[in-house]
Amino acid sequence: MSLDRSPVAAPGRLSPTGPASSATVPAPPHHPAPLVHRTLPAEPTTPSTAPRPHQPATRADRPAIDMDALSRDLWRRFTKQMRIEQERRGRG
Repeated sequence: MSLDRSPVAAPGRLSPTGPASSATVPAPPHHPAPLVHRTLPAEPTTPSTAPRPHQPATRADRPAIDMDALSRDLWRRFTKQMRIEQERRGRG
């Protein structure tokens, strides 16, 4: 039995070739299970609401967040925290 690369094998792995490996493996038989614990509806269900059509995003006249006010508030908080830490460490 010789070894060569097979397109099915993982990269770098060798697979045996020969009369048994060239045959395709049959799929196991499919036996549907009976619906004992559930029943199928007489007609398929449809969603009660139709899907909404795509609406492009519209630009608001003014932004939802005032970035200048947010920047000022954050800077005020940071400087206050820096002063507190400097005073606590004795450098203020």
